[in-house]
Amino acid sequence: MKERNINLDLIRSVAIFSVLSVHFFLNNGFYNYPIVEGRMYIMVAMRTFFMICVPLFLILTGYLMNKKKISAKYFFGGSIRKTYMIYLMVSICCIIFRMVVEKEKFTFFTAILSILDFSGAPYSWYIEMYIGLFLLIPFLNMIWNGIEEQRGHIIFLMVLFVCTVAPSILNIKYKIIPAYWENLWPFTYYFLGCYLKKYDLKLKIKYNLILLLVFNLLISIFNGYMNRNGYFQRSNFVEWGSWENVINSCLVFALLLHLPLSSLNSSIKKMILKISEVSLAMYLISSCSDTIVYHFLNQRILSVPQRLEWYFIVVPVSFLLSFIGGQFIVWLNKGVDQVCKKKVLKN
Repeated sequence: MKERNINLDLIRSVAIFSVLSVHFFLNNGFYNYPIVEGRMYIMVAMRTFFMICVPLFLILTGYLMNKKKISAKYFFGGSIRKTYMIYLMVSICCIIFRMVVEKEKFTFFTAILSILDFSGAPYSWYIEMYIGLFLLIPFLNMIWNGIEEQRGHIIFLMVLFVCTVAPSILNIKYKIIPAYWENLWPFTYYFLGCYLKKYDLKLKIKYNLILLLVFNLLISIFNGYMNRNGYFQRSNFVEWGSWENVINSCLVFALLLHLPLSSLNSSIKKMILKISEVSLAMYLISSCSDTIVYHFLNQRILSVPQRLEWYFIVVPVSFLLSFIGGQFIVWLNKGVDQVCKKKVLKN
């Protein structure tokens, strides 16, 4: 049996921690407070880095699934069923939470509708995107694997870059190139994962780290300058498909992939593995933990800049609560799956 690559679990763990870190800015009033003082510029820099979260998940998808082919097992197998079942269970939990804690009103019809339209769990937009990506993966792989040479793969990625990423560089102030295809950024990250699997990004760890630090310093200064004395603008040059997130995510992915973890303490390895296993459920159910911790934070710390140091409390607390909730969902899903298998075998 092939030994599990703990580096991939570390990437997934870093990605989920980055998700909850990005939620810090979503929930603490950051977007409704002007960038006019030092703490706000620090938050700009933090948000700039932690936007690697979703890209890391998508690059990892391409890295792991680039050989998947068209088959009944793929389309109707355990992978997509597990993903949707976790989403379904989290949605039910979130709806109950919203009814009990937030006093929202749901009828049976609106509850079912909110599950179907991916609004029951507030952070479930990722599942809506991922289901479509999952269905397309075998066909995307036909495109990728149909290109035989590295030169062809590079040209293909360059074309994707022009279509999905270049507008975030050149259209910052005025629209000067077509931007119609920029919403296809999940494909760009998926194919970057395919590329990194096939060809790797061969950088020495120290140079990778230096490049990562310097790049983040420069783009944080740039983002701070672009948003100075005003509200942070969530425009395409700082969002998921932006050039800075593409470069940042590739550098982080390559760094984490090549870290020497073989001598890591077994307890730490188990912790990384466990976080990785429940990361999807954590992602989805974190809306509940975020509601709890940010209600506490925002009620007690009225100044947005002063909420910065609370990052080191509220994000770990939300992470822990999400992990507990995510672990419960994973256990529940395994239990339901085992019961269904027993019934099938009996019949």
